[in-house]
Amino acid sequence: MADTRTEKRLNCRSGTQFLWKRNGLNINDNMKYSNTTSKVLTLLNVDWNDGGKYRCNYSNERWKVQDFYLVIQGKPDIRFLKTHYDVGIGGSVNMECQIGTARPPVTKTDGGEYRCYARNERGDMFAKTTVQIENPPQVNINENYYISRVGDNVTIGGKIRDAHSKSEIEWEKSSVSQNNLGRKTIGNISYPFLRIRNVQLNDAGNYTLLVRNQYGENQDFTILKVLSASITGTNHLIKKANESITLNCKVYEETALNNPSLQLTKLKRLDKGNFTCETSFKKITARSSILHLDVQDIPFVSTSRKKFEVNRGLDTVLLVLMTPIQHRQRFIGPGMV
Repeated sequence: MADTRTEKRLNCRSGTQFLWKRNGLNINDNMKYSNTTSKVLTLLNVDWNDGGKYRCNYSNERWKVQDFYLVIQGKPDIRFLKTHYDVGIGGSVNMECQIGTARPPVTKTDGGEYRCYARNERGDMFAKTTVQIENPPQVNINENYYISRVGDNVTIGGKIRDAHSKSEIEWEKSSVSQNNLGRKTIGNISYPFLRIRNVQLNDAGNYTLLVRNQYGENQDFTILKVLSASITGTNHLIKKANESITLNCKVYEETALNNPSLQLTKLKRLDKGNFTCETSFKKITARSSILHLDVQDIPFVSTSRKKFEVNRGLDTVLLVLMTPIQHRQRFIGPGMV
């Protein structure tokens, strides 16, 4: 609650980013509000029109919301609907007086039938009306974050409650509305999902599911993290023994680009083989295509014995051993430089 002509502060939960709304609309710093992107929102010189629902969107690993209902108190605001009435002698005049007082927000128990009674010397009469109380839809995205490799498909799903047939859903990525076109498919109120096919690096980011009807709006947030790994350059290299080489990898982890590398010095024939680089988050691994490295080297030659004894004039056979070139695989990735 707040009194008129005073300053009021609304204190949100802790986070790293903040966005304040009033009755579903964004508010910005002006003569009425200050600190609209901070933890504590300040209302300056509160008046009767400042009552309503205030929502703090705050980021703490993921986006969440905290709602405040502000009720304004103060002296009654009383006025005639017209400041001047003209009436002739013998005529009639109907003067209406309006009194504005602090009203608490409507709750579910306020629904039902209401009657207005009137009485004069000839009897009693009444009129009746019905008030139906409904909630804005409630929404929850299934996971705090989703992980996908580049080229895979991902489906972000959610659940919606208290939504009737006139409710609408909207998916946003970083406050930009997403359309049911191209690689993206959007579900409906009964099955609210966003499916992205052939995920690309620019699909990573914050996603919001908004649900609204005539009674208000709610939303929930999640993060899509995209993984990718690739070796730069050609996929087949030929080097000579004793040369050096650096294999460079581009790794896209969540929302950041890293460039791990593997350096091989004084190459030997045993360095020949297939190389890949990879990155992992939780149980999802993105792996690059294969790079094949050939190392040209003279064969390793040896004899079976260091010393041979033979009789003069006799024939002999010296056995020479040649070691074949062997292959092996090596994987490189973040932390394996």
